[in-house]
Amino acid sequence: DQYYLHKFGLSRDGTELKIGDFDMFGVPVTLALSTGRFLFVLSPREQHLFREYVDSPVRLFLRTRANRDEKADLKIILMNGKLTAIENLAQNENLCLLTIRYLHSPEEYSERIQSFFYNADYLREKYKQSQASGDSAVPFANLPLDTLNQHAVVRFPDGSKRRARIQALASSAIELFLEASEGEINADTALAVELHFQGFSIFLKSSGKACRASAEVSGFAFATLSLSFHPAVVELVGMAAPAAPAAPVAPVK
Repeated sequence: DQYYLHKFGLSRDGTELKIGDFDMFGVPVTLALSTGRFLFVLSPREQHLFREYVDSPVRLFLRTRANRDEKADLKIILMNGKLTAIENLAQNENLCLLTIRYLHSPEEYSERIQSFFYNADYLREKYKQSQASGDSAVPFANLPLDTLNQHAVVRFPDGSKRRARIQALASSAIELFLEASEGEINADTALAVELHFQGFSIFLKSSGKACRASAEVSGFAFATLSLSFHPAVVELVGMAAPAAPAAPVAPVK
């Protein structure tokens, strides 16, 4: 997702793919040690043409900058591979996923991908510990500056969306201030939360845990939600500045 693309440092300049005499620019969708899938905009005529290149050698240029800082020096990682599949997306006939199997992966690429796996395993264990122990939520003011936007978006089962203000964050839970009535959000309420980080956004599955009406603002409430695992959240909470003990977040059942 955007978190990993951001960590990888993939540049907004685009990812270049050379097929035969053609140069194409697309966006990575998934990256793995031996394969990658990339999104391209291709007309039906171009799709027909490039299907003739399936199983043919290709050259892939991943343009990277440190933390996607557009002022940082551009570095290109060259990958040699084969085009193994072209998949048209049903929602738009001009959007295609191209799968590339690498014949050779530079050491730098392999090291970056493997470090993501190791890091994700470590952060998942931290998340499980937070679920089991009900770690104290970190007040928003104690999170690293300019890392997370305090305004989030909560999506409800009926498709509606509501802006919310983050009050506190734990690895497996979040406290929000939003327009809601007391008890409107409960354990049976399946939600999705969109968080906006510096340079990328993520979506997390969620469910209600508690909801109490605000005494100061009519029609608003403080809601505590459980959060599905995402390394960006666990990583951010681990970077938080020390704070006075806060009310513990109840373990997620």
